[in-house]
Amino acid sequence: LEASGNVRLRRTGEAIFADYLRYVFDDGEVTANGNLRFERDGVVVTGQGLQYNLADSTGEMTEVEYFLLEAEAHGKASRLVSQGRNTARVEDATYTNCEVGDEDWYMRARTIDLDRERDLGVARNASVVFKGVPILYSPYLDFSLTGSRKSGFLPPAIGQTEQSGTEVTLPYYVNLAPNYDATLSPRYMTRRGLMVGGEFRYLKPSLNGDVRAQYMENDKQREEERYAYAIRHSQAFGEKTRGYVNVIGVSDDFYFTDLSNQIAATSLTNLPREAGLDYNGDWWNVAARVQDFQTLQDPLAPVEPPYARLPQIKLTGGRPTPLGVDVNLLGELVDFEHPTLVSARRDTLYPSVSLPLRTSFLYVTPKVGYHYTHYTYDDDAQPDQTRDLPIFSVDSGMVFERDTKIYGGEVTQTLEPRLYYVKIPFVDQSEIPLFDTALADFNLAQIFTENQFTGGDRINDADQLTGAVTSRLIDPGTGRERMRFVVAQRY
Repeated sequence: LEASGNVRLRRTGEAIFADYLRYVFDDGEVTANGNLRFERDGVVVTGQGLQYNLADSTGEMTEVEYFLLEAEAHGKASRLVSQGRNTARVEDATYTNCEVGDEDWYMRARTIDLDRERDLGVARNASVVFKGVPILYSPYLDFSLTGSRKSGFLPPAIGQTEQSGTEVTLPYYVNLAPNYDATLSPRYMTRRGLMVGGEFRYLKPSLNGDVRAQYMENDKQREEERYAYAIRHSQAFGEKTRGYVNVIGVSDDFYFTDLSNQIAATSLTNLPREAGLDYNGDWWNVAARVQDFQTLQDPLAPVEPPYARLPQIKLTGGRPTPLGVDVNLLGELVDFEHPTLVSARRDTLYPSVSLPLRTSFLYVTPKVGYHYTHYTYDDDAQPDQTRDLPIFSVDSGMVFERDTKIYGGEVTQTLEPRLYYVKIPFVDQSEIPLFDTALADFNLAQIFTENQFTGGDRINDADQLTGAVTSRLIDPGTGRERMRFVVAQRY
């Protein structure tokens, strides 16, 4: 049978579209060309000439573009050879899962074998190109056609440093299960020796976390054992209770300086070791934790280790009343421990009431509170200390809106003036040690707070007014904020 002019040949799971088609019934051979498109089980191929056998699903096509719909991937090739219903080979080919016309990265290879039944692609003499620049070459690469995870080697990391010499890291990814996996990362440094590293990750509906570790039996530069570990775990115990563990440690003060390949890690000083438990009530929350640190010291620039919190318990609560007044409470009990500095327990209680007055465009919220702090020192020779401070504030603002156009697009623009006033009397606090307190960074969030300090050992005196104007551009269809402009000044 020969046909020409918008020819379509179909059978279950397959279709051929062409300007000309010749079909031999006895052996199932199909020859087609001209505006050629071939479709089979979610694979779409366009090209020049097609020789195909319907009986055993074998054949070939030249100058092709192919699309794997399930994997959302596509590519080009000089020749495609179908080796059966689920397997094919493309020659002088590219492969990417970027959008058509926006191929930020792609792989090109001498040959790529596609096995849809095994969800496997194998590329030979392959290179990966990113933004037009080849960044990786390998004689052999395999990958999942659907984007699912699979075990195998990841791209190696190769580098050189003055202290460690030439180094090579070859990570191997282990796909253990849909909800947990591991990565093994042997790292060889010519001047130090072999380091073995690994990461294990897990994820369940009520818990998640990861464990990372690195170990070197003998660092030839220092002639000593070196290691690092990090454990992060988070878990829900029912609907209202959640706990966590975060522990990081290294074998010595110079571990990151000598062995880290990330610049940010070389400046780490205090490594946290903490565990906590949170309980969320209907209108109140209790958080408890124990926290200590491993402090890495540089002999040329020693630092004072931070205080350990053993333990820290915080209570926060707030609820409206039938009279329209909001009642809030902040409480804290924390035991500060230090090997060389004064240790103490700090008890804090800060009740407050506020009266939110709101209309559709205007709000005024006066607030009054009483901040009480008590220190009990471990040294019996040092008497207890108490600090009492009344705190008064008023937060007010207005919101105006208008519809306008920006570059031809409809937007809602807001104009939001705001005034924030705080009054706190002066109390001499110079005799109180600094356990966890420092001056906060000055920014748009901090400028609208009562206290300029983080931590509970200092509360500033204040008779200050902050004025601000905010303008937002909002998409009226989605409510998404496109841009925000803020100017503020504290007087």
